[in-house]
Amino acid sequence: ATLAPRGQIPSAFGVRVMALDDKRGWMISGSLATGQIEVQNLKTGERLRSIYLGPWLPSIVLDPERAVAYVSSNGALYKVPYDSAQ
Repeated sequence: ATLAPRGQIPSAFGVRVMALDDKRGWMISGSLATGQIEVQNLKTGERLRSIYLGPWLPSIVLDPERAVAYVSSNGALYKVPYDSAQ
């Protein structure tokens, strides 16, 4: 009902885009500064994976059934499996 902050989620430097996998309770974030995506457990804050893709990551779309992230960058589109078991 308000715009008051509800807390913080620690993340990598330069994160400007994120997507939520409600099925797993994970957040996948992309950093414009480092070119990496990071997979985090939202309950514990634990960083599960960090994957370098390339510069300028402006968008992430998830397919949670397959645990695949589609990530755009400066000049490329990546299909990234993000489940730690893959």
